[in-house]
Amino acid sequence: MKKKEKRFWKQQFQCKPEDFEKQSGEQLNFNLWSIPLTDEIISFLVPYPGKVFEINLTHTDITNEGGNMLSNLTQLKHLKLKDTALIADCIPFLTKLKNMEELHLGFIKANCKDLLLLSQLKSLKLLIVGMDKINHGALSELLKKTQV
Repeated sequence: MKKKEKRFWKQQFQCKPEDFEKQSGEQLNFNLWSIPLTDEIISFLVPYPGKVFEINLTHTDITNEGGNMLSNLTQLKHLKLKDTALIADCIPFLTKLKNMEELHLGFIKANCKDLLLLSQLKSLKLLIVGMDKINHGALSELLKKTQV
């Protein structure tokens, strides 16, 4: 484990990752908008896919590389990606998050056709999006596919 990764765990959670891993039933809910977040920091979370349930990445510098890594966090239920550097290319990775219940994609560079892929997320209860231009036909199709 790299020094930077050890420092991350110690500063953010006052523990070593191996200590956290031993705790049964413990869940991680990350609110990381207050620290300078990079794809490298996301890589520190990937070894604990069954422990991470919520991440707030609002206003962070995460890129599609980090978005791809998020798809390994299989128990993730709540994810905020508002105003990040992510673009539509990350959406196929997000469709791997089968337990996703709430997804906030405000102001990422995507369109309604890109968002249609999210209809694969059968557990999704809340989707928040924000974009400059809306294709009403694609939005209508998305709404039809996601209605229960």
